[in-house]
Amino acid sequence: MVENRSVRLRSTNCTIADLLTAGLEQAESEGLERTTMRGYRRVAQNQILPALGKKQIAKLTVEELDRFYRALAKKGYSHSTIHQTHIVMRRVLESARR
Repeated sequence: MVENRSVRLRSTNCTIADLLTAGLEQAESEGLERTTMRGYRRVAQNQILPALGKKQIAKLTVEELDRFYRALAKKGYSHSTIHQTHIVMRRVLESARR
C-alpha cells in the first residue's frame, strides 16, 4: 500500500506533511525499531511540520533546507537533534524520488 501511495504522491503537488506521513509509514513497514520510529515522529512533529509542513515538495529548495537547519541551530537545538532532523528529511525525500 505504501508503494502505491508513493506513486500517487509523486503525481500531485503534495506537501512535506504528506511526504512525511507516507515516509514514516514506509519506515515503520520496513521494521525500524520502535524507539527509532518514536524519535522520527518526534522530530517530524516538533521540528519539520511546524516549519515546512505546508510547503509543496516541488517548490522546496536546497537553500530553504539550509535555512531551516540554521534556524534550528539558532533556536538552540542540539547537533544531535539537527542531525536526526536531517536523517528524517533525507529519508522521506529519497522515498519521494523512488
